[in-house]
Amino acid sequence: MRTLMDILCLPRGLPNRQQLIDEICSSDENAGIDGARLDGFDISGLFLVNASMKGVDFRGARCRGVAFPPLEDCNLDGVDAIGSSFTVLNRCTLRRALLSSCRFGARMRQCCFNESSLACSQITANTLDIESFYSGNDFSGADLLRLDAAGAYLPDSCFARSCLVQSRLSRANLRGCDFRGANLDEASLAGADVRELQLNQTSMRGCLIGPEQRSVAGAMRGATTDNLMVVRADTRKFARIFAEQIKCQVYWKMRRSSIKQGVGAFLICDQSGLRVVMSSLIEDNFIRMYSTNDSTIDAFASDIATDYAGWEIDEDSIDVECKDEESQQTLLAALPIALRQMLQIESF
Repeated sequence: MRTLMDILCLPRGLPNRQQLIDEICSSDENAGIDGARLDGFDISGLFLVNASMKGVDFRGARCRGVAFPPLEDCNLDGVDAIGSSFTVLNRCTLRRALLSSCRFGARMRQCCFNESSLACSQITANTLDIESFYSGNDFSGADLLRLDAAGAYLPDSCFARSCLVQSRLSRANLRGCDFRGANLDEASLAGADVRELQLNQTSMRGCLIGPEQRSVAGAMRGATTDNLMVVRADTRKFARIFAEQIKCQVYWKMRRSSIKQGVGAFLICDQSGLRVVMSSLIEDNFIRMYSTNDSTIDAFASDIATDYAGWEIDEDSIDVECKDEESQQTLLAALPIALRQMLQIESF
């Protein structure tokens, strides 16, 4: 009977390679490659989330676009895993790895990303009981350009000498993080927990902070804090509009002018509440979803405002579908103003 290792040895271009993997993983008998070494293997594009991978040595393997299962005690030093997704990482090393445009689950424990490239990657937001699954991760010297870690749980992480230019760290738990020598220029720290940070020789030019962080910003000793910007969000009009709506669908585009990065926002308002799905305009990839299931409309709007403060609304892109023509025209007239007010920023 074939094992998962047998299938991974097959040529990448084999048409039914993924089907064979799915069949083996569904049996649960031969779906593990614990302790294996994959030097010279090409597992790019494979969906492996149901496999068992503990103590695997991925060095020398090509792993682009892989959907990884939970990894424990694995070595991915120097691996090319661009565009991959990781659910759980426990005691793994990813030194000098190529990890740009990857998606990381919030559950990471005692992992080392020294000098790796995680540019344009995403670390997902907090999950239930995240305190039990996140600790001691080292991103020192890593390229984290435009990292999206909004709402992520990252306390006591080491980001020393890392590049976090234009990164989104809004609403993240950063308490006790080491940012010594890091570059946080134009990054967003709005709504983040920034207590007990180590900021010696940290560059924070043009950083975006929340109004509640004004007093903290003045005490950021050792950091260069020229041209700080502050969120000045007014979400009242947005909240009022959708508190009165029973059923509608809205779409709009917005961009961050300094990097020409764009997202599309799709809002649904119905009996279940409000939901907004954000997706990339470049790759049409899902980014995140906001929902009123666990919060009020005010908190819902505040989270969006905090994460996208300073972004510019493409008013020509706004499209509205409502139950009747009058409601549609009213919403079309009010929404551009509400969105602009919600995403306002000002100089510190």
